Amino acid sequence: GSEVGRMVSHGVSALPLPHSHYCPSICHLRSRSFCSVELVSRSISAEATRCSSKNLNFTAVCAGIDQGNVKVGHATTQCGDDETIGRDPCGRERRKRVFFLDVYPLCYRGRKPQPSRIVRWMRMLFSQVADKDPIIAVMDGERGNEYRRSFFAAYKATRNNFVPLSQSKDRQTWKGDDADLREALPCIESFLNYCNVPVIKIEDAEADDVVASFARQAIQKGMHVAIASPDKDFRQMLCEDVEIVVPQMELGYWSFYTIKHYIGQYGCDPSIELGLRCMLGDQIDNIPGLSEFVPGFGRKTALKLMKKHGTLENLLNAATIRTIGKPHIQNAVMEHALILRRNLKLLALRRDLPVVYRDEWCFERDSSKDSQALLKLKERLQYLRLQRAEKAGIETVDLVS
Repeated sequence: GSEVGRMVSHGVSALPLPHSHYCPSICHLRSRSFCSVELVSRSISAEATRCSSKNLNFTAVCAGIDQGNVKVGHATTQCGDDETIGRDPCGRERRKRVFFLDVYPLCYRGRKPQPSRIVRWMRMLFSQVADKDPIIAVMDGERGNEYRRSFFAAYKATRNNFVPLSQSKDRQTWKGDDADLREALPCIESFLNYCNVPVIKIEDAEADDVVASFARQAIQKGMHVAIASPDKDFRQMLCEDVEIVVPQMELGYWSFYTIKHYIGQYGCDPSIELGLRCMLGDQIDNIPGLSEFVPGFGRKTALKLMKKHGTLENLLNAATIRTIGKPHIQNAVMEHALILRRNLKLLALRRDLPVVYRDEWCFERDSSKDSQALLKLKERLQYLRLQRAEKAGIETVDLVS
């Protein structure tokens, strides 16, 4: 704080960003070349507060003014004497945090498949966010949707299916600028393995459920869990031991989202999130919310009910014995209780899948091959895209970043 104040007093308005791997509040700033002193100050203050609440030592090492510019050095959080706890027989340091990577969303641009996008996101994840922390990549199984479709046939019915580009030239969602996603996935999986990132795929399970099951076990082993995904389904898992690392698609950087962010946004604990989503539905997964049956029943009403009752089950139980709101709200909840309970079963992440979190995933990842692997993946995906476009007779532009 005093260092930033000194910078302000010297009239400095923009700072080169600090190199940080362990500060959730400021790591996303590194994706931009410069940022304002005020933004750095707020980020450092937030990180210092986070460290204080967890009895951590916060160190912000700032260099002096050099040729009219202020250079900011490393900003790190420390636990005791080190960020690690012990070593394994191979000499690898034990880490305190593990990342679970939701692979598929990183291969899309909006709702349009574009496998080359993953190159950019993985480059930033490796260099700016995860560093040597272990990373576990998770993919959807081929029959992952069957469990939920067994009691709701329309689940994810509006999603695009994997169809080779050459057989679907007329579909607007599959064009020559996209390598066929099904064709690209083996290359992506090989890349991840080469970077010492285990790839987990259970044929009859969705990636979200696999991550939730692994996360529960990782926490039991004393790990802090970071879930790298844009999927809002993971918000129901937020707690002191679980945070989400969200790829900001429009801005081009990863951003941490924690329980404190949730409380600051909604003014309540994340325990309400599952019930809230049950009432609002999920348009992407084709899960209807109450607004489709009761016009005017929106987020504001749902949030008010969940803040008061805490969970969906508490709300439904209360509605059977007393008035929970205005007549149209009471009727909406009572008349559509079965839909709400079905939504609860659809949206609740399964945490009891038969998976085992390995002890070796508690130790640091060898990142020495990252740069070489990223270059090879970029070249391979570009080749697949050009090959597919040539077969389809479509002119392309280079979209690999």
